[in-house]
Amino acid sequence: MFQTKFEELIRKHEEDLQRIRDKYFSLIEVGIITGYNLYLSLFDYSDGRLFLNYLHSDLRLEDRHFQELSEILRVEGFLEEKMIINDELVDRKDTIERETDYITRPNWEDPINMRYFDFNGEELSQEEAKALKKNIVGESLQYDSLFRVKDESELRKLINLFKKYTSKHLLDKRGKEIIRDGYPVENKDTIFNAWEIPLLVCTSTNNKKPRNLYDFLTLNQFNILEQLGDIPVILNTLTRTKSRELNRILKERKAKVQVDKKYALRVFVEDYLEV
Repeated sequence: MFQTKFEELIRKHEEDLQRIRDKYFSLIEVGIITGYNLYLSLFDYSDGRLFLNYLHSDLRLEDRHFQELSEILRVEGFLEEKMIINDELVDRKDTIERETDYITRPNWEDPINMRYFDFNGEELSQEEAKALKKNIVGESLQYDSLFRVKDESELRKLINLFKKYTSKHLLDKRGKEIIRDGYPVENKDTIFNAWEIPLLVCTSTNNKKPRNLYDFLTLNQFNILEQLGDIPVILNTLTRTKSRELNRILKERKAKVQVDKKYALRVFVEDYLEV
């Protein structure tokens, strides 16, 4: 089976992956972070002002989730092949790979390629992991799609589409699950393999939150330099109330860090990041 350069890098450097697990799983265990992503390189946000990232496990051309989502976005005019920015033709949407480690809940339907670990970095079989009936760390190769948007109005329309079709449960105007009789209401419009907690992250290059982003909360993205073999990679993680504590720990470790302001969908922040 064909492997990308990033997949080959991940597979060749299990020892370095374990070293990274040993450094960061303890932070996951105590709730300072809920997980992290490893990237070969990050997106370039210099060619626009407003961007929306959608992170999911099934964003390859052959994935049903991607195909159904793409058709919706195409009909709504968000998948033109090219758009003009600063008099240059650029891709309107890009997708990159990420190796992701995050807390997975016992009732979640995880990607088929998921590996499982306890907080000490010991690998578990899927049967062992599910039998524990508690949160553990899942690790898999997933994807990150970046959408360039023209203005706040287009950003709002795109977010509404993602909320309508990629959330397993209905979300209200403020980005919270709609609850009836103590349970979240099922979303009848959802596409295949929509997540309970869709991961949408907005970037505004002027560091000002768009006024119509009422269903997103402000947080910090820490971009940390790591190594796989002799190749530099970027580890990033999103935090909100734990940002100061994480920054202190990274300074003590003398880590090379860049912190960026981001905005994430409320259900992700309140029901996952800060639970």
